[in-house]
Amino acid sequence: MSNKLNINSSYIYTYQMNPEITNSVFKHVKNLNFKKGFFRPNSTCSDLQIHKNTFIEKGADIILKQMELIVKENGFEASNLHITNSQVNCTKQGEFHSPHDHANCMLTCIWYLNDAECDTILYRLNEWVDQKLYVYPLRPRGGSSGASFNFKLLDWYDEEGNCLSKDFHPFILHKEPTVKNKVIIFPSSMLHMVTKNKSTHNRYTFSMNVFPKKFGQKTNQVDLT
Repeated sequence: MSNKLNINSSYIYTYQMNPEITNSVFKHVKNLNFKKGFFRPNSTCSDLQIHKNTFIEKGADIILKQMELIVKENGFEASNLHITNSQVNCTKQGEFHSPHDHANCMLTCIWYLNDAECDTILYRLNEWVDQKLYVYPLRPRGGSSGASFNFKLLDWYDEEGNCLSKDFHPFILHKEPTVKNKVIIFPSSMLHMVTKNKSTHNRYTFSMNVFPKKFGQKTNQVDLT
């Protein structure tokens, strides 16, 4: 009988944003126009390049510099990071965000603009079973997993953050509470979801994705500048 090795290595980074910057941004985001997407149970602003807006660009620049430090620390063959898209999300009382990842990106961040009674769950698929099983009720998924109600990938968690499988635990990596001023940075391919907002107020977050303009070894480097 062959030996089974459990492989579950990844990482996230956390950063504490200056409270004055967070407070300034929070005052503005409450006045944005939010729209609920067809495949998402919460809402997002219509501007997908909101990091360019003067009220939020300082915070976005700080996060981008943190991402550059992460790339350098890990020795990634990537440079000239640029923000591909950004948005502000609004999750009202009783709403959640279903499992998703971010395709065609390198790093993703979530900046918590206020406190709320819900968690961000970050985890990995189990490649042995996730593409073989159906789970009911079927729910929409985002990111590279597609947005089909009939997609076979298994949702390990419901909107309350409870595991859907009684006898098998998913490769959970981290559960992050929604705490104002905190920023988390993680690989864009990592699955994540937000549990149901049990607060009596809206939860607001800023998120953005980055991609390098140069990547690969010097002998085989891709230059997108």
